[in-house]
Amino acid sequence: IGVFAACTPTPEPTPTPTALFASDEEAFAAAEETYRAYLAAANATDLTEPATFESVFDWLTGTALSAERESLSLYHAEGLSRVGTTTFDTFEPVAFQDGAVVVNLCLDVADVDLQNAEGESVIPPDRAPRSGRKVTFVPGDTSTALLISSNHKPDEGFSC
Repeated sequence: IGVFAACTPTPEPTPTPTALFASDEEAFAAAEETYRAYLAAANATDLTEPATFESVFDWLTGTALSAERESLSLYHAEGLSRVGTTTFDTFEPVAFQDGAVVVNLCLDVADVDLQNAEGESVIPPDRAPRSGRKVTFVPGDTSTALLISSNHKPDEGFSC
């Protein structure tokens, strides 16, 4: 009987989950890097070539992904082209909890124009050159370990 006991395999230890980020600072730095990568991909798109949209979608999930798909599809269908690049500056950490990172940031679209096939701007003349955004990031399979899950107007009290 003792022989059989010696052949019984020992159970595999259960892995202990490790935190995605060691600190709030590390999480917010990854969020900022994620947003920079997303904007770089967005600025590199050619609205006449839907295949160029895929690199943008790689940084998104949830409502951010569905909204971006809808916007880019509309721009493509309407034959629009983009001139200029979107940037951001103010990057204000809001929360880091349960793997989700929330920040407020200011987009600068002053140098960005959307033009129709005739080269005429379709941007409303009263568009603000800067826009505040509240962005939520969740764990994802990217080089930064984060994906953008929502991107909308910030709460009251934050302005650019």
